[in-house]
Amino acid sequence: MKYMLSCPFTQASHLFSNETILRAATGASKLVILEHQISGIQYPSLFKNLAALPGGPPKVSLIGHMVQHYSMLPFPNDVIFAALEESGQRLAKCAALFKVPFQFIPWVGTEWNTHLQNLVSPKRPPGEVFVAISSCFLRFVMDDISNPFPTRLKNFKKLCDALPDVLIHGVVSGAYNSPFYSARFKEALFHFACIFDVLDTFIGRNSRDRLVFESEILGKAILNVVACEGLQVSGRVKKYKQWQASLVEAGMQQLSLNAETMHQVEGLLKNWHKDYMIVEDCQCLLLGWRGRTLYALSAWKSPGSSSVFREGLPQFSLEPVENQD
Repeated sequence: MKYMLSCPFTQASHLFSNETILRAATGASKLVILEHQISGIQYPSLFKNLAALPGGPPKVSLIGHMVQHYSMLPFPNDVIFAALEESGQRLAKCAALFKVPFQFIPWVGTEWNTHLQNLVSPKRPPGEVFVAISSCFLRFVMDDISNPFPTRLKNFKKLCDALPDVLIHGVVSGAYNSPFYSARFKEALFHFACIFDVLDTFIGRNSRDRLVFESEILGKAILNVVACEGLQVSGRVKKYKQWQASLVEAGMQQLSLNAETMHQVEGLLKNWHKDYMIVEDCQCLLLGWRGRTLYALSAWKSPGSSSVFREGLPQFSLEPVENQD
């Protein structure tokens, strides 16, 4: 958890996400958020800024979705569901502090058809805005490992059918998805060496939190790349332009990056270290280290969305919000 709270890339992703949500939610009476692989860290700041909107905050309905993958212990779904409910209770207390009407709906598993139809309707009343957040998640949605792209595209289209007013898409950008071991190993070596280098900028080498992150997250990710083949591979990473093509094929329309958001993210990263990289390419916000792209963020909408995506809002507050138990 300390890694998640202090990682500059995580903070940059949350800033981008919350800024985008805030612009979409301005003037709305109800805000529905569906987040895949939810952590909940970003929402206290979002509640604070929603409460400051002219006319007061909208009613917030947050759907927290979790799917097991290689960095998680193999817990039964009911255990994960209980943990999600506990997170929802903490978020409800935080929302109450800012007088934001709040509802939390936990969702565990990959039954997309049933849950999306029950939880989010494409026919929404006026004033309701639907935002979907997929941060480095869809690389794990691979029901058909031998033919993964159609499976991912299928799930993209299911999400598109719900007509999200905004889809916030974050990916790990890498080229170590090759079927050839030598190429995969070489690209993974460069990618993860860069990440280990980044760690030194914000967390000490003797930190227990870093040791846990390196063994349980990075270690398992490396193992997944260099020691697994075929059906054993539980996640695949592609370049951001390949993900971009998948979203276009699924019918989504890309939104222009907001200049003020880019400026805030750049300031956040540069305050940590001058070698952090932030670049705009094809309306994607690229985050990296010493010239190597590691992550990409972008915003999309359904062609059927009737929501007005607003520009020129006041700057998003980055002040931390104390955790309330």
